[in-house]
Amino acid sequence: MSLHGLDGRVRFNLPDRRADVQAHRTIIADAVQRAMERLTDLEAQVITRLYGFNGFRASTQEQVAAELGFTRQRVSQIKKSAEEKIRQTLEYRP
Repeated sequence: MSLHGLDGRVRFNLPDRRADVQAHRTIIADAVQRAMERLTDLEAQVITRLYGFNGFRASTQEQVAAELGFTRQRVSQIKKSAEEKIRQTLEYRP
């Protein structure tokens, strides 16, 4: 018995975890959405651009600063504030 498929790659018979993976993705997406809702519009714009959410390509702080008309230092401050709010939201357990 060979462990290789027709294309020569190693194949393993593992349980189908697609449903588990999709469930985890949904949970994570919901948590991120809740966290993003706590942000100001400016904080959400910065995080969205830095991390490439909602169809934006992930950008550097310098690129985001140029797009929004701020200094890189100001973008860094906004990012720090936003990430703290996100962290608090994700750590909260009712």
